[in-house]
Amino acid sequence: MEVLSTMKTYGSIAVIIFLLVTSFGSVLAQDSFDFDNGAEMFRQVETVNIGGATNVRSVPSVRDNDPLFTARSSYIAEFVGEYEWSDGSVWNLGRFYNRSGNYVGFGWISRTAANVTTRTASYPTLRTGTCGLTTGGRQATVNVYFNDGWAWDSESTNCNVLVEGRPLNATNDTHHYWAVRDRSHLAGTGNFSNDAQITRYTVNGVVTALEGAVWEYPVMWNMSNLNAEDAPIFLEFANQKRDGGATYPLVLHNLLGQTIGITDLMLTDVVSEDTDNYDGLHAISVTGVRQANGSVVASVGSVDQCWLFIGQADVDEDLEVIRRCGMVEGFVFYTSDEAPSFFWVIPNQNTYTNDHQREVASEYATPALAEYIADFYGIDVDVDVDALGFGSHLRSGTYSVGL
Repeated sequence: MEVLSTMKTYGSIAVIIFLLVTSFGSVLAQDSFDFDNGAEMFRQVETVNIGGATNVRSVPSVRDNDPLFTARSSYIAEFVGEYEWSDGSVWNLGRFYNRSGNYVGFGWISRTAANVTTRTASYPTLRTGTCGLTTGGRQATVNVYFNDGWAWDSESTNCNVLVEGRPLNATNDTHHYWAVRDRSHLAGTGNFSNDAQITRYTVNGVVTALEGAVWEYPVMWNMSNLNAEDAPIFLEFANQKRDGGATYPLVLHNLLGQTIGITDLMLTDVVSEDTDNYDGLHAISVTGVRQANGSVVASVGSVDQCWLFIGQADVDEDLEVIRRCGMVEGFVFYTSDEAPSFFWVIPNQNTYTNDHQREVASEYATPALAEYIADFYGIDVDVDVDALGFGSHLRSGTYSVGL
């Protein structure tokens, strides 16, 4: 399968796409967790009270995943889906609000452990904070599993939203862009300055995909309108794909329900902005296709940026530290609670031979790597970062690691 990843800047915020054709959120290896694709979405939201403090998780199980947050006994939940284990235990997929009605988060919760009761009393207006973006976009974290793919809650933000990836039932490598919320002129119907334009591409506000990425933008930015004076955001993403060598079909799904094939002619006048420099390591979430052997296959990088990986990239279970510049297609790694894998953008890497890059990589990467190794492998490590080199293995004892 053809794979590609791009990293883009819109305004002052650099945003990163990591795709096996596409990818969503952070990754958790599934070598010991058997999620057998029995999850279902509800047709109607079920509103409940949480009766007992319970961890909300990325998968409907207490195994092989850290809790995302704790739903407290005063919380209100809107359940949008369900998964039932063979022993009859039920987990619900939902969004959670605190007692004041403010949005807290999204994920799976054990129905029994949460001691849920149907909400019959009046409750505060459930709300999400206003969109704080004004000058650029950001990648949303997607870390909740839904069958073979991923789920993300559009109610978690009031910003404009563009989603890219492949649908759960994808059978080819076509790369899709969905305008999930677009308040720009002519994007759909309604009062664009006040009404969030939510598309038919969500179920009870939830986006699902086999692989993908979610991007948030200021409320009036143009996600998908081809008739506007300025090019819509999706065309800038598509232009990066073509510049990076992607040859698979690209399509847009706009708020009107139209599917539009993206041609090279449409990209003629689209100019992609340079990626921002960072003052320090910029943590990024990388996901990909989960394999039966517990590995994850993703494509990572950008035509104009360098990135850093630390974790297990091989079946030998050794810790590896890998630095790459540009796009790497089909990058394979393993990750779990016991040994998670992390990715960062290395600061000031727009020019790969910059004399300053070794200094900044050493300054920022060294403590990050040392902290990672100490936390997850329990060994004292001296880490020397050579920003112009490539990866090494860590095995046991104390090491000096040259990247």
